[in-house]
Amino acid sequence: QVIGGRYRVTGVLGEGGMGIVYVGEQQMGSTIRQVATKTLHPHLSKDPSVLARFHRECGTVAQLEHPNTIKFFDFGATADGTLYIAMEFVKGSPLNEIIENGGPMIPERVLKIMKQVCGALDEAHKQGIIHRDLKPENLILTDRAGEVDFVKVLDFGIAARSESADSQKEQKLTQQGMVLGTPPYMSPEQTYMKSDRERLGVEVDARSDIYSMGVILYEMSAGRRP
Repeated sequence: QVIGGRYRVTGVLGEGGMGIVYVGEQQMGSTIRQVATKTLHPHLSKDPSVLARFHRECGTVAQLEHPNTIKFFDFGATADGTLYIAMEFVKGSPLNEIIENGGPMIPERVLKIMKQVCGALDEAHKQGIIHRDLKPENLILTDRAGEVDFVKVLDFGIAARSESADSQKEQKLTQQGMVLGTPPYMSPEQTYMKSDRERLGVEVDARSDIYSMGVILYEMSAGRRP
């Protein structure tokens, strides 16, 4: 199948509750580049809040330029209405597999990885963008231009803006009580229902990502979660 008239599917990378991620090819003149194409399950396109969140993901990640952040190429809809995002394909290993197979990392390697992830987050945070689902599975290590352990931060799919003109509108896209994130890496405030956060005056902001990175830092250093 050719998605969007440009991206020929060659395999499946993964599938989740929101959709399927394919690996594919795009003809670029006389060369071919590999792309990862994330599609949204067709039945979800009927849900306005899910649709809005999908489009917000495109707008969120497209403006990030840090070399350690996954790059978006394109987005749109197929003939049957299936929404898709085309992004760079990264051939590498997720951090969780590296920890599982290799155990604790030496401090120098931990520092190298942390500096790259924090650089990507710094750019996002300065634009008011919070990742909210940082975990080893979303950190891919690859070899690039002769450099080993080059990091790519994936999946800003549930990212949120902490300061934007549309923040109130975006808050309405999340149902009251809906928890977004992966429990072992979530900051305590992320586990609160929206009504409880409002009552307690607690916000999910850049500090939530820093908390998640603290858990990941511990796991890289100790070989297990705290």
